[in-house]
Amino acid sequence: MERYKLIIKLDDLEDEEIFVDISPHARKRMGKRSIDPNSIYGSILSLGERLLEFKNNEEFIITDFFLDEAIVFGIGIEDFDIVVTVITVLPTAHVYAKKGQTIINIDDLL
Repeated sequence: MERYKLIIKLDDLEDEEIFVDISPHARKRMGKRSIDPNSIYGSILSLGERLLEFKNNEEFIITDFFLDEAIVFGIGIEDFDIVVTVITVLPTAHVYAKKGQTIINIDDLL
């Protein structure tokens, strides 16, 4: 699994380090669908403080209809670090949410 570090602004006073893991499955799908990793990072950054609303081990989906991308994420805490895992990426037409998953349209975050 590949790990990247992002610095995200969570409030006016504090920056938070967020670690992003991209699963091998997601990396494969990104290649097949020509999805740029920067759009994934941008999706995470656009959450801002809302990222803190998710519970440990919760999954959520961010959709971007303009780019025709849906990204399935998981969030967790490892050694006091926030880790967001990219589970898979898919076209927005193929999105379905499992019980307990939240779907967020990126346009609602901007």
